[in-house]
Amino acid sequence: MGHQSENPIALRQRIRALLGVVVLVGTAACTPAATSQPTATPQETAGASPTGGTAEGPCNPPNFPTGNVDIAIWTGTDTTSQEIGRAIVQEYQVLHPNVHIDNTPTSAVDAFTKLTVSLPAGQGRPTSVLMYEPLMEAFFGPGYLEPLNPEAMCASSQQDLVDLYIPASIDPLIRDGNLYAMPAQRNAYSLLVNNDKFTAAGLKIPDDIPKTWDDLAALQPKLHIVDASGKTTQKGFEFRYTSGDQWFGSQFIGMVDQAGGEILGADGKAHLNTPEAVVAMRNWLKNVVDPSVTNNQGPSPYQDFADELDVMAFGGPNALRFAERLNPSLVGRTSVFPLPRATADSQITGMAYGFHQIINKYASDEEKFVASNFIGFMFSDPNRWWQATGQLQPRKDWYNLPEAKASTGLDVFIADLAGATGLPQTKNYGAIQTAIKNAIQRCVFEGADPQASLDQAQQEYETSVGG
Repeated sequence: MGHQSENPIALRQRIRALLGVVVLVGTAACTPAATSQPTATPQETAGASPTGGTAEGPCNPPNFPTGNVDIAIWTGTDTTSQEIGRAIVQEYQVLHPNVHIDNTPTSAVDAFTKLTVSLPAGQGRPTSVLMYEPLMEAFFGPGYLEPLNPEAMCASSQQDLVDLYIPASIDPLIRDGNLYAMPAQRNAYSLLVNNDKFTAAGLKIPDDIPKTWDDLAALQPKLHIVDASGKTTQKGFEFRYTSGDQWFGSQFIGMVDQAGGEILGADGKAHLNTPEAVVAMRNWLKNVVDPSVTNNQGPSPYQDFADELDVMAFGGPNALRFAERLNPSLVGRTSVFPLPRATADSQITGMAYGFHQIINKYASDEEKFVASNFIGFMFSDPNRWWQATGQLQPRKDWYNLPEAKASTGLDVFIADLAGATGLPQTKNYGAIQTAIKNAIQRCVFEGADPQASLDQAQQEYETSVGG
């Protein structure tokens, strides 16, 4: 069942086809997110799974450890995830007083850097980590990760765990039929629009919503506003330059895919200077406005959209929810449209990304058992995360719930996810991401030629990975 044996292109097509079924059943009106509780019965909800329990009670396997167990969990750094994570830890420790959970928010980059030292050394801490999907391959290959324990999650087999999810949506998490992680979220990028700012420029929704990067570039002058001193006070759209390396890699790779290319070749190596990569870089450069004017940062990458500095922004449903929490006045004033593409007829919307909770192979047996049980408890109710964070978890039937259907732009988010390609699965993803970031920065801030900068990026990558 592991995904490694399947042709990457065939896998992409299969994921899009299977997720396309969800689009048909998951269509939602563009209305503000609902805050009411589910009206479906436990059996009708995605939370009615063996992994963490149901409304009838949490999963409590008979062989749950009775002695004191101390586990360390590294989770996401965004404020909304931290809030819900702390609440879930407290609830779990009430159910299991013998368990102590050290919950530490840790960025994906920091988590990866630290694990590359601790796991090869056979260290059992932390017990579980929220890991950025493309970085997982570095730990899969050497066998540093522990499969989820079905018994600890009130399931009878690994297949029971796999069957909780939309087919093919979690293939990157499966090896030899075993599920090695649970997705905290799996999203794709869409286009978020501030309705008031967009129409104030004399533009119409949906008539003037850009469908391609060229369309978006044509709108930029109409939406760019400067004050009397020449300082930018409004931008139509801007890529992110100050929120972390992942924003360069993920967006650029999606734009290469849109143009019909692939960053990771059949030879298992990155190819960063292809004609499709040059197309992506030129599309990026067309939409550079004023990168120096920004309040975006790692913990708050959507700050500019929340501050209404950016009229449009790219992000998944969690981005919209995050921005609305920063600026509640945005609720009811935004809309969601497909992400601009390389060409109007491009079949690929962009890239899909995910963050998944993994378990350290070197933790003790009791710690690994409790970690599996806790992860199941943490993600047993996708609605809870959706309401708090807007993070999509690809559970079967979840998209039909009332809370999902009442959410702004969910039909678009699902369609963009259905048409997206996954980020490269390689132990060298960090080198790919860094080389892409360097190439973009040279072009944006130094005026480098796209082909020359990407040629240099290819050389940097090959030097980093040894050819």
